[in-house]
Amino acid sequence: MQTFLPRRDLILALLVIIIWGGHFAVIKAGVMQMHPLVALTLRFGLTGLLFLPFAKMPDRKTFRRIIEIGILMGVLHQGLLFWGIQLIDPASVAVLMQSQTVFAVVLGWLLLGEKFAWRTTLGLGLSAIGLIVMLGVPDVAASPKGFGILMASSMVLSYSYIRMRKMGKVHPASFIAILNLTSFPIAGLFSLAFGGVAAWRHLPDVDWAIMGAVLAYQVLVVSLSHTWWQQLLSRNEVAKVTCFTLLTPPIAIAVAMIFTGTQLTLPLVVGTLLITAGLGVVVIRRVQKKRNEPVTLVE
Repeated sequence: MQTFLPRRDLILALLVIIIWGGHFAVIKAGVMQMHPLVALTLRFGLTGLLFLPFAKMPDRKTFRRIIEIGILMGVLHQGLLFWGIQLIDPASVAVLMQSQTVFAVVLGWLLLGEKFAWRTTLGLGLSAIGLIVMLGVPDVAASPKGFGILMASSMVLSYSYIRMRKMGKVHPASFIAILNLTSFPIAGLFSLAFGGVAAWRHLPDVDWAIMGAVLAYQVLVVSLSHTWWQQLLSRNEVAKVTCFTLLTPPIAIAVAMIFTGTQLTLPLVVGTLLITAGLGVVVIRRVQKKRNEPVTLVE
């Protein structure tokens, strides 16, 4: 019996994780150029338009569910993520956002009555201790507000996964197009509410060489990576594919060290190891139980 992924899928999984790990530094570059919600609005609009020609109209129930997921996963989760990454280093953000797995398990227990045993509890405990250790990382310690924003972003994302379980299979291009196009006007209104017209008037002053590269990465590369990820999930046991997301924090840290000058501190290393070890226990238990849903998805 095959115990690992085929070579083609292994390479594709690693490529996707590298893309996601690098995305945190890319988001940071974008929000340093313009208001986070303006950057998010542009991303939603461009991504939706790019995938619209390949979309197929789903049934009404699925369409409403995608809109709901768009508000949760798109506007709320990503809006908070873009805001939080403006305050905290992308390496720390990548580690903190792994808390979504902790929230997903806890919310599954609270809302769906899912049960878990002592091994999963141990994994959750290790991850929780890791989050506490992360409070000692200099950039996190300097911004408790940013930490709270990212925890809220992580919790919203976890809840959106629970809602997605009831949606069933959707054509990938249709999901991306509808999610982004329905999120676009809402994000635009939020950008005016929290940034004002001045946030949009700043666009001519943006370094569009940087921002163009940021949007190209998000609209093309990240969006395609999600379609590749869905293909991997459809061809393999979900838990086995999900294991690769544990590589996201170290990749994000390496990218941040190279491109943003992130300093490797003891709390960052220890916090990352504890969180990754804890989530590893959770993932292994899901593999053993043949649980057929994703543990985490990095945006």
